[in-house]
Amino acid sequence: MSKIDELLKKVGADFNLENKKVKAIVSSDGDKIINIRIEVLEDNSAKIESEKFQEYVNTLPDDLFMSVLDLMGEDEVKRVNDCIFSNNLESVRAGIHKFKKVLRKVINDRLNELNSILPSCN
Repeated sequence: MSKIDELLKKVGADFNLENKKVKAIVSSDGDKIINIRIEVLEDNSAKIESEKFQEYVNTLPDDLFMSVLDLMGEDEVKRVNDCIFSNNLESVRAGIHKFKKVLRKVINDRLNELNSILPSCN
């Protein structure tokens, strides 16, 4: 393990780099390291994905959204909500996937219902 890797590992252990990105810039004169600059950046990808999903949900018709919530049930809605508002990207994605899976079912059920009525409209 290089000294830079050791240094980054040490920084990570000291500053709890979960949900953060580390950028290291090393200046050298060819033989010796002159300067090491380490930047610790927040990883906002979970927040960004959650916000995009919330914008998407706001475009859904209210009755469709309420049908999804009804089908999911109170406990599942709480679990999905906790996932979507977490700081963990995989958790956010899992919550979005679950919501969209139920949304697809609601839409398919409505389409089937409407398609069964359609012949009587002729």
